[in-house]
Amino acid sequence: MELMANLNDSIGLLKNTFVVIARNPAIFKPTLAQIIIATLIWLFLIGSFTILFLIQIPSLILISILMLLISVGLWILFPFIKMYYRAAQSWIVYNTFKGNNISHKDGIARARQNKMDIFILGLLEIMFNALSKKLKQGSGNSGGLWTILNILLKMTGALVEEAWDLVGHFLLPGSIIPEKTVGEALSDIKNLKNNVPGSLVGALGIDFIGDAIRGYVTFVFVLIIFAGFGVFYFTSSAALMIIGIALAILFNFIAKIFVDMIKTVYFTIFYVTLTVPEEIPEGIREEVTNYLALKA
Repeated sequence: MELMANLNDSIGLLKNTFVVIARNPAIFKPTLAQIIIATLIWLFLIGSFTILFLIQIPSLILISILMLLISVGLWILFPFIKMYYRAAQSWIVYNTFKGNNISHKDGIARARQNKMDIFILGLLEIMFNALSKKLKQGSGNSGGLWTILNILLKMTGALVEEAWDLVGHFLLPGSIIPEKTVGEALSDIKNLKNNVPGSLVGALGIDFIGDAIRGYVTFVFVLIIFAGFGVFYFTSSAALMIIGIALAILFNFIAKIFVDMIKTVYFTIFYVTLTVPEEIPEGIREEVTNYLALKA
């Protein structure tokens, strides 16, 4: 009975994720800002390499170097930029979920109040992602016991990645909504045990669906790249191949931003249901908090 109630809550949370997004267009604006910045990074990067290696006009060399430096700088700062806009998005979602359709400007204003928390969360994301990537690379040795060790390291890396994915997405609304520090918000993590299926849907289910869609679309770009090889073979023009590769990379980058948007909305609603269910509108409260009756 308890498991079914939790599953029903998870379905209700997922449904309301898209309902809330549709209710207030301001929720999408932080995602649009991230997409614009991500596109600029790739345009500047591709433009700089195109000038340096293909056009090779001496008078444009300085401009290409400047474009390269801007793209690298934005790339380094992007985890913090993304966290900043996700914080604004979380605040907009929280208010929209309660019935107050606030603006994008209001979300940005709230994010500015939590600049230090955003910086800490961005830094933690960089650190845990780097740790996960390092563990997944294995020991660098092969054969015998090294094979077993490499498997264990890769499994640990995947576990670290998924654990941070869950905790990081939960800590963001935990810092923004009640205006706590990241350290103070850590105490709310214990609430995740109240709805384990909901946690898994947010951390694994949304990624699974996003990866499936991204895989199908990426396959189309792979076909374009292979077509580009054919064009290059017959005409010596690498334009189609380069365009296909650039679009594939950009699409996957943007798709990740969309997945993060859905997770931000989902975990903001999830945080509210677990910590302040009394703030949920009465019309949908029972739909997403069945577990509370079981815990009483």
